[in-house]
Amino acid sequence: MYLWGSKELVKLSRKSAVVLPAWERTALGVAAAAYVLAWIIGLGIGFSFPSPDASGNEWVNYLQSHQSLAVLQEYLIHGIAAIALIIFAAAVYTILRGGGALGALPAVAFGGAIAAASVSLTQATVGQVLASKAAPTGDASLVTSLVGLDIQADTYKLLGLILLVVCASVALAGIRAVPRWVMWGGIVVGVLLLLGSWSSPVNFAPLGLALDLSLLGLLAWVGVVAFFLMRSKSLMGGA
Repeated sequence: MYLWGSKELVKLSRKSAVVLPAWERTALGVAAAAYVLAWIIGLGIGFSFPSPDASGNEWVNYLQSHQSLAVLQEYLIHGIAAIALIIFAAAVYTILRGGGALGALPAVAFGGAIAAASVSLTQATVGQVLASKAAPTGDASLVTSLVGLDIQADTYKLLGLILLVVCASVALAGIRAVPRWVMWGGIVVGVLLLLGSWSSPVNFAPLGLALDLSLLGLLAWVGVVAFFLMRSKSLMGGA
């Protein structure tokens, strides 16, 4: 693998030697596809949502009229995506450990995925309660509080995603499971995620742009990593 030195990456091992069973390779690909599609479809059906800083009454009116749509979006982008992320990260962790990745990077990457998925599932629960229980009461103050909780939780979910993307990118490049440019791309996505994590507590337009770009980068990173791991001959195995 490669570890950060004072001037360059220090080579510690030659290449990945792990053989991933066919069903695990399939699970990796399906999880990556499910994660990306859940986000794309979820964002597609939620394009008409009010802005995060809309009034409580505006949110109440919208959720009362689009309850099923709101619940479905939460189920996709915070529920299905969270489970898919755990499966994807578990497969990456298996590859890293089997490939001889040293140090804490594999564990930190997987831990970051678990943290992010946990926050995401909490968001799914809050969003479902918001749409199916709180909004029908017409209590604008309660709805505003739950909307704020759902949105602000992104700050801490993104921190977990940073650990996953950056640590997994460096470790995978270290065992030569992905090209070096994927590692650098992952680091860039990590920086965007860090900037985007401040878009909720700090009302600053460039941070909102960073959040949007970080989502595109995250989805691209998951797809690219899955592509290279799925096609790697050194990871092919039997059932």
